Amino acid sequence: MKTMIQKSIYTAAALLLAGAVFAQNSGIVNDKNSKNKKTDIKLDRSKRPVAGPAPEVKLGKAEKFVMPNGLTVFVVENHKIPKVSVSMSLDIDPFTEGDKLGYVDMAGQLIGTATKTLTKDQINEKIDFIGADLSPSSSGLYGSCLKKHLDTYMQIYSDVLLNSVFKQEELDKIKKQTKSGLATQKGSPNAMMDNLTKAVMYGKKHAYGEVQTEAHVDNITLEDCKGYYDQYFKPNVGYVTLVGDITVEEARAMMNKYLAGWNKGEVKQHEVPPVASPKVTKVSLSNKPGAAQSTVRITYPLDFKPGNPDEVKVAVMSKILGGDATARLFRNLRETYNFTYGAYSRVSTDENIGSFMAFADVRTAATDSAVREFFNEMNKIINEKVSVEELEAAKRNMAGEFSISLEKPATIARFANNIEKYKLPEDYYQTYLKRLSEVTVDDVQAMAKKYVRPENAYVLVVGDKEKVLNGLKKFSADGKVDLYDYLGDPEVLTKPMPAGITAQTVLDNYIKALGGKENLMAIKDEKISMEGSIQGQKLNFVTYHKAATKKAPYKFKEEMLYNGAMVIQSTIYDGKRLVETSMQTGNKEYTGDELAEKVQENQMYPELRYKEFGYTVNAVGIDNLNGKDVYKLEVIDKKGGKSMKYFDVQSGLKVRSEETKTSPQGSVTIITDLGDYKEVGKVKYPHSINIDFGQAAIAGKVTSVEQNAKMDDAVFTIK
Repeated sequence: MKTMIQKSIYTAAALLLAGAVFAQNSGIVNDKNSKNKKTDIKLDRSKRPVAGPAPEVKLGKAEKFVMPNGLTVFVVENHKIPKVSVSMSLDIDPFTEGDKLGYVDMAGQLIGTATKTLTKDQINEKIDFIGADLSPSSSGLYGSCLKKHLDTYMQIYSDVLLNSVFKQEELDKIKKQTKSGLATQKGSPNAMMDNLTKAVMYGKKHAYGEVQTEAHVDNITLEDCKGYYDQYFKPNVGYVTLVGDITVEEARAMMNKYLAGWNKGEVKQHEVPPVASPKVTKVSLSNKPGAAQSTVRITYPLDFKPGNPDEVKVAVMSKILGGDATARLFRNLRETYNFTYGAYSRVSTDENIGSFMAFADVRTAATDSAVREFFNEMNKIINEKVSVEELEAAKRNMAGEFSISLEKPATIARFANNIEKYKLPEDYYQTYLKRLSEVTVDDVQAMAKKYVRPENAYVLVVGDKEKVLNGLKKFSADGKVDLYDYLGDPEVLTKPMPAGITAQTVLDNYIKALGGKENLMAIKDEKISMEGSIQGQKLNFVTYHKAATKKAPYKFKEEMLYNGAMVIQSTIYDGKRLVETSMQTGNKEYTGDELAEKVQENQMYPELRYKEFGYTVNAVGIDNLNGKDVYKLEVIDKKGGKSMKYFDVQSGLKVRSEETKTSPQGSVTIITDLGDYKEVGKVKYPHSINIDFGQAAIAGKVTSVEQNAKMDDAVFTIK
């Protein structure tokens, strides 16, 4: 299926720093009033005009009060719209979750699924009835409603916040959804890159470095989730922000009425260990066979907390380097070299560990060239001063973005919250434009020298190892590239097969594990139904097989359906002809070698017929797949096409298949992961089937298997 990629581009109107006069509702005005006057002063165009004073920021007032239970409340009045938003956030230190990673997030998902007096459906009905919204998380509770419903809304809000009840059936649903999401992420370059970054930059035992697996999900209990809610949801680490059509007096009365009974308590404190940049540049690669493009990230940690005196200067430098489509990285990698659709960089503040990151998705063939240009631009901004034109354009853009943000009352609330949480100066945001206007060319270079570190960076790549590995070695100080799997674990090299284990031994054990050759051959027809999703779209897949007899040849049919009814793609083989029909490409009939290849691929159990088909099967060795040892076999067809099959050493069952196909976008490696085997009749079938097509993936669950139903030949009629 064709992948649809939607991009939204927001372009803010740039406002002049020098003598700018902003609209009244922007919250920014000029100190001096100006009037049109006639003047005889002649302009000297050989000199750059001197910038006027920076505009003064007039921020809306955020009132604050602290309740006896320690809850801090901010109120931002905005009576233009009869609506009030209520946001509660908790100041909780990051901490490691160990072998139960994910229980914190699941606790957040369980909040609001029931209270002591209301079911999930009742909560949703009450919220919907008043046209409100309510979004819980592990770090707070956000929602909004019309002013006239505020009292009713706060009844529900406080009930969910204070009286949530966790139920096992809800946790089971969340765990199932989480596993499905993890299965889909196995082939996602972005997910692989996130896992690689966590493992390399922080280490997988660090609070910022943990990577979730299905094993973690299985370990999570209802008591774990309850324990988090009971331990950390305390008012003395909470901030409530009310924004909208409400006065401070009304807010105080509302908080006292509904949240005064929220009992404070001791909240466990956690220390987040610091991490250091590498002493020399290191390169790490996570292999994604057949990938049409490489996901590239150059990154390293920084001690860069909110309120750092360099924050505005660094922001300007980062804007020029890779902040948007006008920045240097974008213009270089996209416009000059056509390596990518977009390249960017950013410096992120964090109360524990900040970071620098430059990133892009680039053509596989251009992977090492793109990394080279990233480093060229990083070194250039260190060694050469930016132009005055670049500097002023960046400052105008940032001033405009800041001004537009002030039109949102929520921005004022966020500013007040940040000042409180990070202990910033009271005028921190009021002086923003002044500090921005004062940034010079020398400041930008000084910040680049201080914070841009091409000699101490991690070069992280997710891509096709066979095509990009050698080109990346030159960027590593020691000439080596560290290899990782999709979970961010070091790649385990293939070990030799044990004595006495051959390719045929592995295949024989697989057939035996499924139920034995006799039981497999006893299946005369079968229908397998599967549900799946691709790019968020729910799809159904149905496969029909009918075994050959002395009187009739083998037949098969595959259908992909949308909403369980509309067939969007089908492949039918009636014993003679094979026709593929697609809503996108129409009909295609296979003949000759292509026909034979398709028929062989779609046999019910092709492993039983490898010798008949003229295939060669080689035992490669033992790999580690998802923490388990697997036998790796290479299967070569008569035309020389290769595929890899992986069989679990313990169970004997096939757990993965890898094959490379030619597509309009080039060669694509299709990875099919099989799991959750269940016995139907006397034969085992995988009930979890996840297929990665390179840029898309299907997470599938088998819903039914029917055997020996005396299938009518009409099923295989080609129209």
